[in-house]
Amino acid sequence: MTDQPYGSFTPREYQAFIRTAAAELQAAVRVGPEDTPVPTCPGWTLRDLVAHLGAVHEWAASIVASGAAERPERVTPATPPTGAELTEWYDQQVRLLLETLARTDPAQACWTHQRGYRVAAYWSRRQAHELAMHLVDAESALGRTPHYDAGLAVDGIGEVLDVWLPRVAAYTKRHPDLAGPLALRCTDRPELWLLAPCPDTAPKITGPHLGGAPQPGAGGPVVAEIRGGAVDLLLALWKRLDLDQLTVEGDADVARRFLASALTP
Repeated sequence: MTDQPYGSFTPREYQAFIRTAAAELQAAVRVGPEDTPVPTCPGWTLRDLVAHLGAVHEWAASIVASGAAERPERVTPATPPTGAELTEWYDQQVRLLLETLARTDPAQACWTHQRGYRVAAYWSRRQAHELAMHLVDAESALGRTPHYDAGLAVDGIGEVLDVWLPRVAAYTKRHPDLAGPLALRCTDRPELWLLAPCPDTAPKITGPHLGGAPQPGAGGPVVAEIRGGAVDLLLALWKRLDLDQLTVEGDADVARRFLASALTP
């Protein structure tokens, strides 16, 4: 568990990220065309990506509004429209999400992916990252240089380590392939995370530490360190960037096997 298991921004700040990214996604889709393939989401087009996001926003809003204690099934949404009406449909889903989040007490209990943290505030964070990552997918599909706020990317790394590593391991019954203590270091910010293998459990995680040399943890000295900008590290964890585009100090095989593991959904 990191030092910021619940995120580093307030719900209102996450909601501002959602609002900005939604506008950028809609602008990208208008450039289109909407049947443009999205290589980072094999088999999807821009329209498929927007349909997925709109459905996820609607699902998240329903969880927050209902205060559901158990994971509700996703209802297959009606086929979204095409053309100009597609962005209008998506705008309605974003407004529903933001209005629901804004009027709900962040401390209200509801189901989340994160055990031990099942309150509405979770969904502002989760939807901010869901949208930001898929905006990267859309911009990449159009040949643009993706933009992801560096501070939000740092928070996204924490989300992967705290939420997705244990959750994916629980569903796949396999833990990340971590052969020795590993460090993740931002080169454009001071944050550093340490991951130590633990037999039969998810890695022990500490951080974000702010700069300095990684200190040996319970697993012993660090055998590999993956370095890169905060955004690049996050994209690598989500399989949007190859290890070759980062810097590795130490045992590159340990780093490569870890990133090749199932880390996120």
